[in-house]
Amino acid sequence: MGNFYCNFAVRGPEQREVADTLRDARRHALVTPALNEVTIVYDQAADELDDVEIDVVGSLLSGRHKCSVLAAVVADDDELWLGLYEDGRRTVEYSSRGRFSGTSAICRAFGRPAAIPIVWPLMHLPYVVFETMRHAALVRLVGIPSWSVAAGYRYIVEQEELPPGLEMDDMVSTRGGD
Repeated sequence: MGNFYCNFAVRGPEQREVADTLRDARRHALVTPALNEVTIVYDQAADELDDVEIDVVGSLLSGRHKCSVLAAVVADDDELWLGLYEDGRRTVEYSSRGRFSGTSAICRAFGRPAAIPIVWPLMHLPYVVFETMRHAALVRLVGIPSWSVAAGYRYIVEQEELPPGLEMDDMVSTRGGD
């Protein structure tokens, strides 16, 4: 069985601002500190790989903070799905199963337009052994913290699997008891 996870890379706002927005919306999530101006969000409901919940979180954060938000979903390590949210709406949808659009927009949204010539072929490879590997390469190229790779709410809370370099005390929970 491969990886199943969802998380959000939020470019711009600080950890506390993102956590406050999620708390106000009554979302159950964990929020990392910002690294290179990017905060990672692990949302409980979105981690069930529910399209509606993913859209709610991406739209909420990008709309409230006027920033770019990249939702990343890996399903059984067979598919990488990315949704880029800007101004409260999804502007790009990418799937490793055939919807290869949006590579340039993702690079630009995270301030890495020079990475386009490298990211484009990576995202158009017809097959990789594990989609988590493609996700890892992408985040490295566009400056998203590696905490987003192979990490979701369930992995962290239920299985106590923290991304390397991240501790529970580093994160802000938007609900008590996490």
